[in-house]
Amino acid sequence: MDRSTVSRETLAEGSGPRSGITTARSEGADFRIQRAADLMWEVSALSDRAARWVRANYQPVSPSDGDVIRTDLVGANRFMGKARTQGFRIEYIGPHGVNLF
Repeated sequence: MDRSTVSRETLAEGSGPRSGITTARSEGADFRIQRAADLMWEVSALSDRAARWVRANYQPVSPSDGDVIRTDLVGANRFMGKARTQGFRIEYIGPHGVNLF
């Protein structure tokens, strides 16, 4: 499995369940995947290339969603697999930190 940790710092922004957790912050990630609600995950495009790929390959739920995809865990895993085969780097924000794939 291809994982790399770039540096360690604390998520200080916001007041959500992940604020204050010491995490590995990534440099150069194209997408960020994080839990949005109990069974929903949010995929955000971080780079221009990723945003173009999302617009070309995925239909947004609504025009206001922009370059953000909301899906369940299976959809997030499927998205991650497709994006990785296209050479995109993905920042996964989990309950215990950040992983870069």
